[in-house]
Amino acid sequence: MRAWAWKNDRPRKRLSKRKRPTRTAPPPPTVPPPPPIDPNIRVHFEAAWNDSYHFRRCGHEHKTLLEAAECALPHGCGWYVIAVENDAPRELHEAENEIVNRYRFGGATRNFR
Repeated sequence: MRAWAWKNDRPRKRLSKRKRPTRTAPPPPTVPPPPPIDPNIRVHFEAAWNDSYHFRRCGHEHKTLLEAAECALPHGCGWYVIAVENDAPRELHEAENEIVNRYRFGGATRNFR
């Protein structure tokens, strides 16, 4: 029996000619669309913030999320936007919240006055 003193003298393993499957990243999660809006529901947006442990709202009826965000911007860093449906406040849907966050964290240009 021969002793294999050198690496080059060893018999080589046969490599498979099959290609190994490549791993792909899973697709990103999709954002569900907001629920359908009933035409009988009145919706507007308001800016809101906390001031010395008091909940404050601007009281304006903004038609768009960005108008409400611009109204809340001068009140410091603790602001947010709420939706008001038939005079009852509610949280923003996921898609609406994404628009406000994109504006807040620099995804859109801001008009400072």
